Amino acid sequence: MTPTGMDDAAFKACCAATYGSDLASLVMGPNFHPGGRELTRRLARMACVRPGERVLDIASGRGACTWPALDATGPTGSVLADSVYPY
Repeated sequence: MTPTGMDDAAFKACCAATYGSDLASLVMGPNFHPGGRELTRRLARMACVRPGERVLDIASGRGACTWPALDATGPTGSVLADSVYPY
């Protein structure tokens, strides 16, 4: 049970629907976390993601972190992105 009184599954579904809405994109832009793509690129560098490697992007949403990870892995690597919201 979450602090809102919703069960976990309902809360996750609500969050996914909110983040996936056109209104959220309009208000917050393409990135829903502080630092945006530059922070993601920095994280990939710190994690030493190199061309040819595989990356798992959990809770990928609309892929704001997926694309920089793909850049880091290059054409010989891969990124598997997973999200609870069906885009």
